Amino acid sequence: MSAHSLPGHPDGAADFNSALSPFSQPSGVVTGALAPLRDWRRKAFGVLLCGWLWHAGLALALDLNTATEAELDGLSGFGPAFTARVMQARAERPFQDWADFMRRVKGVREPTARRLSQQGARIQEAPFAPSPARVSRD
Repeated sequence: MSAHSLPGHPDGAADFNSALSPFSQPSGVVTGALAPLRDWRRKAFGVLLCGWLWHAGLALALDLNTATEAELDGLSGFGPAFTARVMQARAERPFQDWADFMRRVKGVREPTARRLSQQGARIQEAPFAPSPARVSRD
């Protein structure tokens, strides 16, 4: 056996390419010191994928005229009292636009409408668009 031989190699010859490659095991099995790294990458990819799917779910449109009570309760930062006000106002008639929504649902102004829209809330398929800034006339 020479000084550069690998222990356990059938002919005692040095095969550095297969010995140093972390992917040299049959069927892609990674063993040794790199196995935890490969497991960590898989877990990180899974976490990133779940995060992306969660974020994509937030971007899905939620029509405030047809949303269920559970869907309204699921909006971040809005509780059961808000849901009840929305359900009561739309029971009278559907919301025509965001201005109509803000007039009829107590406590909803532009910042609240913007937060709802950022979470995917829509009225007549339209996201909230703030009204043009008012110009002061001094």
